[in-house]
Amino acid sequence: MAKYTLRDGESRRIGSDGILRVEAFEMGTGGASMELAIVGEGVDAVRVHDLSLMVHSLPERATIVVQPKRGGTFGQRSEVRLTVSNAGDSVTFPRVLIDAAEDSPERLAEVTPESGSYRLDAFGTTEGAGITDSAREVRSKMRRAELDVSGLDDVTVIVDGSASMQVNVTPKIVEAAAKYIDALSDAFKRFRATDGQDSIQTHKVDELTRFISGVIENGAERVGQRPWHGPNIVSTSSLAIYVTDSPVASMVDTGVPTVVLITSAIGRQELELAHINGTPRQVAYAVIDEDVVKQLDSGANTELSELTDRVTAMLKERNS
Repeated sequence: MAKYTLRDGESRRIGSDGILRVEAFEMGTGGASMELAIVGEGVDAVRVHDLSLMVHSLPERATIVVQPKRGGTFGQRSEVRLTVSNAGDSVTFPRVLIDAAEDSPERLAEVTPESGSYRLDAFGTTEGAGITDSAREVRSKMRRAELDVSGLDDVTVIVDGSASMQVNVTPKIVEAAAKYIDALSDAFKRFRATDGQDSIQTHKVDELTRFISGVIENGAERVGQRPWHGPNIVSTSSLAIYVTDSPVASMVDTGVPTVVLITSAIGRQELELAHINGTPRQVAYAVIDEDVVKQLDSGANTELSELTDRVTAMLKERNS
């Protein structure tokens, strides 16, 4: 039997003769109450057990999902891995992160019949180890909104290096901003954060926090923001994220979906001023202040969840 392993967004064709066996395996802490299902017109499948199906006929494109079972819930910090096989081939899909906070079906894969074969398209994430709870929530919301994450290439973060940042931004606010950026960036293929001169290619929270803190410390004596001399954001990024204590017009005129994180104790007043000046459709603002720090510490990511909805809508509009 030939064996294949898919990554996010990849596909594989296998023969459509005979029975198709669809199985999911729970990973992580376990204990989830869930079942596998195939959603599509005319699917003829027999359930072997909760996480195993035998498919006899699949005339049209169908979606393989895992869903809570009869009012149950997914296991805390659990992962699911899907395998689809027939007599000659076995295809293993990337892990999908699920969580007890979720109560809706999670897409694992799509199956499309094509002239004597099935095309298998993968969803999910191969970044299971070390992913933060916030990143897991963002990925989950993007999947539920049916955002094609395979098309998310580059995210570019621009950190304001002006002297006012050291006055207005606390270490806790910097860390909270790094958590937001990590969560929003996890679904993208490539990452870069820069102040226009130095840069970093990882969005791990601890390393990103150190980088942002260093930019702020180096800008203590600077007047005005360091000019942006990097590659053209419009042509190289799927998403731009600014970290600043005071938004300016150039931040909302990038030509790509843009998030402006206002990192200041008076960020909500800055947000009101920004809204008065008008907010383009492709721009989303979020305030990172002590209230948000407390939210993240308590695990109640209300404002991050709202920002995720806005960013997802912008990305879907750009991809349409």
